[in-house]
Amino acid sequence: MIHFELHTIDWNAISAIATTLALIFAYWSIHASNKQAQKSNEFQLKLLKKENEQKGLDEFIHKVIEIYDAVNPLDILNYSSKLMNDKFTDQDRIAIEENANNDQINCVRLNVLMLQMDKLESAKSLIIELGDIRETYGYWMRNMNLISMYFDKQYLPNSKDFIVKAMQEMGDICIRYNPEYESYIQSICNSDLDIKEQCMKILECFETELSMQLQQKRKNFEKHLYDYVKAEQMRINSII
Repeated sequence: MIHFELHTIDWNAISAIATTLALIFAYWSIHASNKQAQKSNEFQLKLLKKENEQKGLDEFIHKVIEIYDAVNPLDILNYSSKLMNDKFTDQDRIAIEENANNDQINCVRLNVLMLQMDKLESAKSLIIELGDIRETYGYWMRNMNLISMYFDKQYLPNSKDFIVKAMQEMGDICIRYNPEYESYIQSICNSDLDIKEQCMKILECFETELSMQLQQKRKNFEKHLYDYVKAEQMRINSII
């Protein structure tokens, strides 16, 4: 039979050990809790970063597509053909004027986008490419607007200088894209045709060449846009 004698147990020592164990347990509990809280905070920060980056990408794509959709090569063929065949209506002229105003607005939007993406080289190159597409479309829009208004007698008689300037610009742009146009355009300018006939012949070259250029530029841009969005989306998805 075993006998315990309470007066031989050092209760102070046992109490000290128990207190020490409790402190150790409390320390590890607090440490584990802090570590879990830190992980939770890191996750929340990463989640917030991912949401912000995704929102930024979505907004960027929306702005780019909005500008891109406004550039339609079929407009060039459609309205130019109507003007050359004397089928250009008042509604067409109003549509051209509205498109010209929208084109100026898109030019401002592109400049703003460039400022916003100043430190993102991949996005900047995409904006520059889109700007080139808009500028090409703008060449046609600006000159088409002038020509249609002139032959619709919206200008004073001395505005013939505007048409001569438009013809010169259209000819220079055609030659820039395709030097083979040079001799043909020169022969038109040196011919005995009246200014309207000369203008229509140069416009025919102009709308054909610009339409081809825009179609090719749009094709290249679509591929680059896809590659950019794919790379950015992969980067964003890897945040978490």
